[in-house]
Amino acid sequence: MNILKEKLRNNEVTIGTWLQMPSPALAGVLASEFEWVCVDLEHGDIGLETAADMFRAIKLRGSVPIARVPANDRIWIKRLLDAGAEGLVIPNVNSVDDIMKIVAAKKYPKFGSLGTRGYGFCEANNYGKDFDRYIKNANNIPVIIQIEHKDAFEKLDELFKCAKIHCDASMIGPYDLSGSLNNPGGFETPEFKKLLREYIEISNDLEFPCGMHIVYPDKNSFKIAKHSRYRFIAMGTESTLIRQAVKSFL
Repeated sequence: MNILKEKLRNNEVTIGTWLQMPSPALAGVLASEFEWVCVDLEHGDIGLETAADMFRAIKLRGSVPIARVPANDRIWIKRLLDAGAEGLVIPNVNSVDDIMKIVAAKKYPKFGSLGTRGYGFCEANNYGKDFDRYIKNANNIPVIIQIEHKDAFEKLDELFKCAKIHCDASMIGPYDLSGSLNNPGGFETPEFKKLLREYIEISNDLEFPCGMHIVYPDKNSFKIAKHSRYRFIAMGTESTLIRQAVKSFL
C-alpha cells in the first residue's frame, strides 16, 4: 500500500503538487518535496511517453506518481496504469454510473472483481518480470474523483456513498466548478461558497476524504484547507510555484 492510499484510509492529510509541463527533471525535483505528484494529462501538453518518464522520476525520489487522465475513458486509464501511474485522478465525475466506469477500467477481472482491464507486459510490471506481484496488488491503486460541475451536487450524497466503496477520496476542481456557475475563477461568490460548504458537509458526514487544489498556495490558504477538513491537498502547479518563488525576491 502506498503512502497516499494509507493516509487517505486513515483520514490523514496528504500533500502533493501538480505538473502540466513535460519535464521528468522537474518532476523529480518536486517529488523530493511532496508525498505525491500528479502528472496532468487533461490539461497541458504532456504525452504518454513523457508521462512514463515522469512517473519513473517521481518514484525514484520516493514519492507516489499519480495521473490525471484526460477523461473517464477505459483506454486512457489502462494505458496510464500500464505506464506506471500508482494513483489516478478522474475528472468531471457526476454520477454513480461514472464511478462504475472507473471501477471497470482500472481493475483486473481477477477474484471475481468488476474489472475489465486487460492483462499485458508493461512498464508497471517491469515488462513481465514482476507480472504476478503487480496484478496481485494493482486493484488497490488509489482513485480520486473530481467534483467539477454543479450537476454532481444534485445527488452528491448518493454519489459519495458509492465512491466510498470503490474510490479513496474526492477533490473539488475549482475552476471548472466555478465555470459551471457561469463565473470561472469566481471562488468568492455566494453560489460557489454554498457548494463548497455542501461538499465538505456531505464528505464529513459520510467520512469520505475530500480534497482541494490550492492553485496559488501560501501558509494561510494551507491552514484554512486543513481547518476545513480537506485531506487530499494539491499545492500549486509547477508554473505557479515558480512564479511565486520569483516574485518573493523581485
